[in-house]
Amino acid sequence: MMYEQRQQPLMNRADRRKINGERRNAIEEERLEVVDLSGMSLKTLPNPSLNLATICELYLFNNDLQIIPESLTARMLNLVVLDVHSNQLKSLPNSIGCLSKLKVLNVSGNLIESLPRTIENCRSLEELNANFNKLSRLPDTIGFELVNLKKLSVNSNKLVFLPVSTSHLTSLKILDARLNKLRSLPEDLENLINLEVLNVSQNFQYLETLPYSIGLLISLVELDASYNQITTLPDSMGCLRKAAKAVC
Repeated sequence: MMYEQRQQPLMNRADRRKINGERRNAIEEERLEVVDLSGMSLKTLPNPSLNLATICELYLFNNDLQIIPESLTARMLNLVVLDVHSNQLKSLPNSIGCLSKLKVLNVSGNLIESLPRTIENCRSLEELNANFNKLSRLPDTIGFELVNLKKLSVNSNKLVFLPVSTSHLTSLKILDARLNKLRSLPEDLENLINLEVLNVSQNFQYLETLPYSIGLLISLVELDASYNQITTLPDSMGCLRKAAKAVC
């Protein structure tokens, strides 16, 4: 399940206020499965009286939110998609771990410095997009728990390394860690038997070597390790499938 960001059309203030009121009324009156409060310049979230457990998709992108209340995510037990990209969030609530059915989480374009360890409880998660934040590390055991994760996108952060447990994400198809400060990659990458795309480009002066295991990725179709300080490639690169595209 690969997810594309929804785009919000431009509108004037009068139109926005009108839609603002209509959306809030709908939330209060209906048992909605999809709630879209994107592009409304929200600084705080409304406190709806509806049963939040009915909501499957929640779109809050392009606002000015600084926090997501713990009580909100704790009550959205059937949530499948949560999109809060392009806000001012500095952290995520610990109660995000209550979202056991969550498949898509987009928190890109915020100010987040770390992900709560409770995110490991989101075991249905298939796509995690945390690009353009201030992440300096990921939870150490993230790879042991998110066994269904297919896409991990953490480009444009401040990551110095990826957790060793990353090599246990056996469902992973896409790993995008470009534009960070990576100094090395985990060993045992060959365990990522479904990985098709690996992008670790533009870590510039920080990344100097690639692990031997990178050439043992049996499903790899595209590898981008350009714009780093890599001077020697591992011998295993010759083992990559003939159709694989490698830029180093």
